[in-house]
Amino acid sequence: MAGALSRRGCIKIRGPQLRELLDSKCNILFDCDGVIWEGEKAIPGAIEVVSLLKNQGKNVFFVTNNCTRPRDSYMQKFTRLGFTDVQKRDIFSSAYCSAVYLRDFANLQGKVFVIGGDGVYKELREAGVPFVESEPETPGMTISDCPLHSDVKAVLVAYDEDFNFLKLAKACCYLRDSECLFIASDPDPWHPVRGGRVTPGSGSLTAALETATNRKATVMGKPSRFMFECITSQCGADAAQSLMVGDRLETDILFGANCGLSTVLTLTGVSTIEEAQANLESDSPAKQNAVPDYVVDSIDVFLFIILHFKAAGSHLVDETGNVKGSINSKYPAPMEKPNIEDRSSEYVVQFFNDVDGHKSQRKNKQRTKRAASVEYWFINSVDQYD
Repeated sequence: MAGALSRRGCIKIRGPQLRELLDSKCNILFDCDGVIWEGEKAIPGAIEVVSLLKNQGKNVFFVTNNCTRPRDSYMQKFTRLGFTDVQKRDIFSSAYCSAVYLRDFANLQGKVFVIGGDGVYKELREAGVPFVESEPETPGMTISDCPLHSDVKAVLVAYDEDFNFLKLAKACCYLRDSECLFIASDPDPWHPVRGGRVTPGSGSLTAALETATNRKATVMGKPSRFMFECITSQCGADAAQSLMVGDRLETDILFGANCGLSTVLTLTGVSTIEEAQANLESDSPAKQNAVPDYVVDSIDVFLFIILHFKAAGSHLVDETGNVKGSINSKYPAPMEKPNIEDRSSEYVVQFFNDVDGHKSQRKNKQRTKRAASVEYWFINSVDQYD
């Protein structure tokens, strides 16, 4: 079997290995920021990769620690960026998983006090979890004279751009009750923003409350196992048949390791291959756990492999995997390996129509010689792609 898989860690995966890896997995989990999109722009190839994986019968899930949006808002963003195959049930955010935990697992017998934004409130409301409504603050009010709710039985900490001392103090008071649950949406200490700047994440707010109360929060998002348990409870996913693709070692990759998933680090986001290699060589068990099984420059490398899958099962490729003669004349081989940036979704769709024998469904007017050469290279040379 070509390219037998191993778990040595930090392997820059190549065509045959990646093909075998994808073939062995039924469930593909993607982080969003830095993997599927960057801001308001989809990562090149991401739209096609998601669509084609689903067309192959794979279960595709999106697991994100970004709790600022409810799932409905994520659906709007997926649609806005051009993703047409994503369903609401595919999305597991830390805000949604926090609501599921409080509704289905915690046996909550009261209200939730929330440090967080609209994304958290909307998920709690949709799940039917009662919470203390956000209240406008009275100027000059302090913890000594502010009202507290007697029926608060859980404190949920998430990303909150309006975090202040009074919110922290209220949460401290509620958590003096040892029966009051202490939940954190995610442990992310910071998030990158435009211009090379950063903003404090949910983890930094949680750390303040942990210090003030001498209690530890139960974390819902990555790298906690609960997010995968949430997927398993709803979709029956098996860890052995699941692959986690992320850009952050301490959350995405550690999450995969904690859940027993195979992991791929993509280099389009936060973490670098040098950091992954440093973790691999570290004496710290914690850092060694945050080592990816495999590394790719971007998930668009998946596109090459998926195209090869599609071609290999068609009438245009013979039983040995070679392109049949009829395609050789139509798609002449390129003189050199094509640049990924020459790729476009239009010719990928056209290629699939041709491979499936549906040439009459789409005209060839927009096909360029360069695009045709790239398509031929996809199916003839993908195993050599590095």
